[in-house]
Amino acid sequence: MKRIWKLTSASIVLSLVLASSSTPSFAVGEAEARAACTGDVYRYCISAIPNLDRIISCLKQKKQSISKPCQAVMSASGH
Repeated sequence: MKRIWKLTSASIVLSLVLASSSTPSFAVGEAEARAACTGDVYRYCISAIPNLDRIISCLKQKKQSISKPCQAVMSASGH
């Protein structure tokens, strides 16, 4: 049950991260952005869940390790 809660929390937090960083110039749709970064959040930043600021900070710190699609999302959102 705890694992399900973490997975659900991660999805919600990632959605909030991507939604809060959306601008008119944000070229990638929210669903695509979530798909691009969800695996990286679970792989590199699971301990940051559910804290939005910690997730963004973690993804920035791991920028060289995260997937190219997630790197593109982070760059497009100004992170």
